[in-house]
Amino acid sequence: MDQVEVAIIGGGFVGTSAALYLAQRGVPVALFEKGVIAGEASGRSTGWIESQMQSPLKQEITELSRGLWRGMNALTGEETGYRPVRLVAFHQSDEEVEAARQWLESVRDLPNGGARLISAQEAATLMPGMAGQWKGALSSDGEGKAEPKLAAPAALGARKLGAKIYQNCAVRGLEMEGGRIAGVATEKGTVKARVVILAGGVWSPLFAGSIGLDLPQVAAYATMSSIEPVANGPEISAILPGALLRREIDGGYTGAQPDAVGPITPDTIKRFFSLLPALQAMGSMVDPTLSLSGFWRDLRTPSRWPLDEESPFERIRIFEPEIHPDRAPNGWAVIKAAHPAFADIKIRDQWAGSLMTTLDNMPVISEVEQAPGLLIGSGLYYGLTWGPAAGSLLADLATGTTPAIDIRNFRFSRFHDGSKLEFQA
Repeated sequence: MDQVEVAIIGGGFVGTSAALYLAQRGVPVALFEKGVIAGEASGRSTGWIESQMQSPLKQEITELSRGLWRGMNALTGEETGYRPVRLVAFHQSDEEVEAARQWLESVRDLPNGGARLISAQEAATLMPGMAGQWKGALSSDGEGKAEPKLAAPAALGARKLGAKIYQNCAVRGLEMEGGRIAGVATEKGTVKARVVILAGGVWSPLFAGSIGLDLPQVAAYATMSSIEPVANGPEISAILPGALLRREIDGGYTGAQPDAVGPITPDTIKRFFSLLPALQAMGSMVDPTLSLSGFWRDLRTPSRWPLDEESPFERIRIFEPEIHPDRAPNGWAVIKAAHPAFADIKIRDQWAGSLMTTLDNMPVISEVEQAPGLLIGSGLYYGLTWGPAAGSLLADLATGTTPAIDIRNFRFSRFHDGSKLEFQA
């Protein structure tokens, strides 16, 4: 292949969704993934599609995604693991119930997944046999779930519609002509393109920096695990104090602690004061951690490289964050104490995945004024939830179509035009 209309960098939820919706519109599109589809963060998420306790500014994009998720299996002809599901957050204190009440008031006139406060008695009926003293629960009837290891590979659906999908093919940089994007330089040759979409997840800042763009993204790493099928386990997805729970399509469960490790990197130190509001707002959700090997690796990674030589994206095909082995047992200990069905569990897999966000905890879904023809879809903390919507919105931008929702809050320029950035939950 030597020419397409749109070239996509990255094979996670955002990139594959963009490929799918562009192919659906008949646009010649090629996706390039340096490793394998869903090999990094997109194959390692909790698997929820939800909006509980999120900022009102995020409800519209979540609702757009909910609708797209509902049609995903039919559109792709693939099993993504998508199922509608009820999400219930169980609260032990009056303060938690009041916080949920205030959030419900803030999203009262917005799509919110059918969220409502329920009594402790009603909550108990959703997980029969559950132990604990509960003050109430926040229940959202209209949420969903999907299997991370299946969802992004639904790119096969895009391939059926005409998209070209290339794995183990890193994009080293961009080709420019007359001051605008003209294509991508891959490790296997140059491909001409009128539009390029950067959807590189944790790698997006490095790629952006190599072409002179500053994309201030923050990463955290969460450890999760999967257990073998459990008889008589709950159907709902649950948030408990100290644990998250989702039933998988084979009857097993994904579980995790609701916090993550925040790596201290050279970029973290460089951006410390600009990152401070975000770090303070994330508070107990993220534990700062220094990994000497990771710090040294990042310090040695070049910021620019010749396009005819090996790039950093080829040296690390699949980034696998360090697993913190205490976190899986801690999370399951909470779940065991809460529900008898989990008394004798067997962990069959555990992994760590990257969570990416930005200074204001809002995604970037945007054109880039400094590089006409470049679009960025990155910094999505709720990557599984928002992936289809982000892909669809990027397809809108790539084809000159008015975006389905207002995306001004997601513009790349907000980091550099003097806008006051406020962290959004």
